[in-house]
Amino acid sequence: MIRKRVNLIWGNWRYDFMAEVHQTTIEWNGPVANGQMYADLVPKGIVTKLETNGDLASLSLTITADSMDELRALVDEILTLFSDAEDGH
Repeated sequence: MIRKRVNLIWGNWRYDFMAEVHQTTIEWNGPVANGQMYADLVPKGIVTKLETNGDLASLSLTITADSMDELRALVDEILTLFSDAEDGH
């Protein structure tokens, strides 16, 4: 869990508070073709970084959500997409 300072300005009022943010990272390493395939499957809004070095690739996803349940759902969705692609569905 990450705490992040949020400034809210409403009319003449300014509120400072700490918002709770849940975040995790998924990392994968393997052949470039698979890395590109996985990167293409990642839903919009997920920070994705694909680096290549010769025939090998490193894929890093940073997933952020407002709640632990939302974070879990996003991770489950991504891993299901990857698993289905790996199985050739």
